[in-house]
Amino acid sequence: LFSRPTCAPCRVVKTWLTNKGIDFVEKPAEGAEYLAHAERYGSMVPLIIKGDSGISGLDFSRLNRLLEQ
Repeated sequence: LFSRPTCAPCRVVKTWLTNKGIDFVEKPAEGAEYLAHAERYGSMVPLIIKGDSGISGLDFSRLNRLLEQ
């Protein structure tokens, strides 16, 4: 989960994942790793990566599909 400290949607996603008992690693939305993923999946935060898939932005239907993979 790439996020920024002032990102309200990032806080929403982190709370949602925590409430569902889903473990995640939070990383800052900056640097080479973020840029590589942002180029592939989009640069909006939160940027959520799972394996070889990812979504950019706050979209719970896409997030649910990603987590079901």
